[in-house]
Amino acid sequence: MLHECQTRSEKARMQINAQKSKVMAFHETPAQKRKRKEQNKQTSSASQPTYTPSFHIVAAFPSHRQCSYLLEEVQEFDYLGLRLDPKLKMTSALHRIQEKVNRSNALVFAVSHSLRYDDNPHRHRPSINATPTQTLNLWKVCVLPHLLQNLRYLKESQVDSLQITLNSSLKRMLHVYGHTTALCADMGVPPLRLTQQVQLAQLHFRQTQVHKDSIPGTLYDIIMSRFQDLPPQAMEKLMKQAQNHLHPQSAQNPSQVNQARPGNKEKSYKNWLRVQASDLWRRELMTLKSWIHAPGRFKAYVQYNTTDLERVNLYKPALYLSIHHGHALDLIRLRTQAWPRTTLSTMTPKRGKTYSPKTGERAHAHTHTHTHTQIHTRTHQHMSHEMHELRRGRVQPPGDS
Repeated sequence: MLHECQTRSEKARMQINAQKSKVMAFHETPAQKRKRKEQNKQTSSASQPTYTPSFHIVAAFPSHRQCSYLLEEVQEFDYLGLRLDPKLKMTSALHRIQEKVNRSNALVFAVSHSLRYDDNPHRHRPSINATPTQTLNLWKVCVLPHLLQNLRYLKESQVDSLQITLNSSLKRMLHVYGHTTALCADMGVPPLRLTQQVQLAQLHFRQTQVHKDSIPGTLYDIIMSRFQDLPPQAMEKLMKQAQNHLHPQSAQNPSQVNQARPGNKEKSYKNWLRVQASDLWRRELMTLKSWIHAPGRFKAYVQYNTTDLERVNLYKPALYLSIHHGHALDLIRLRTQAWPRTTLSTMTPKRGKTYSPKTGERAHAHTHTHTHTQIHTRTHQHMSHEMHELRRGRVQPPGDS
């Protein structure tokens, strides 16, 4: 293939630049490696090791004599922002994404610090200088795109690892160390596993309807004709599964997609998929309202914030963040239960023992063996009332933890 490219370049009176060209052998089998080793040339000294022959291009242009140019063989290569490895395990891509997130975190930290402590009359009160919405928008512009750009190519375990990176980054940016899922729900950041399915279903829509007459669309149609023979982790199989999960009735497009212009159909379909992903996530959250599940901090969040979770698109922040007041950060910490004295405690008592209250605000509850003990704190009884009073400015928020 290299010689074919060089021949076509010579016909066009061009020369491949060997210094700017690199080679990576994808999925090279052991037999192919052994065949390359058989072609090794013994060096003049027997003490020196032999090396696998490298890739070359043989050119007769611009001079009329044949010249051989060495091409560098690499184990990692960045293609359009995606770092590839020879086995396509995507481990290098995951590490590359995490490196970009760490660099972007430092940038957002610097900008948010200057916004919080700038030279103005309120510099001793950082919460007045910069609202959490400003910090959130900075984070979504600088950090979140790195997490979502190549999400469709990662495996399930890698997406879980990336979710941990996202949670840690969001907590540090907002200085809110409450329940992770509650914080993501309020900030409009659904789980990456659902966002990955949205991207895969959108890619399926692109290949089957938007660009079905193009070369990628034709190749995709040929591959899908042998759908049953594809391996479980094949990209095409994952795309079809995601489309069936988010859009079971794929034979009929949504009305908003049919009414959109030809150039906007894919974007309209993506927005519709986000609403479907929001419905799936909302169902998962609402299952915690059942009393069958053990009590906990996250269940308290779902119990008292059902109205906000019923918004159509969970990719957008909660409505209370759009209200400009000086207690936005305190309200976020209260809702996500980031304050120790406003959290809902759960403990597992030892066999045959019960727990007694330690403070005046707590009342103990007797439970059976190996069950969770629900400690009735101010959160469980008055958290909803406090949030409404905080919105009206009638209650002084507790100090930062």
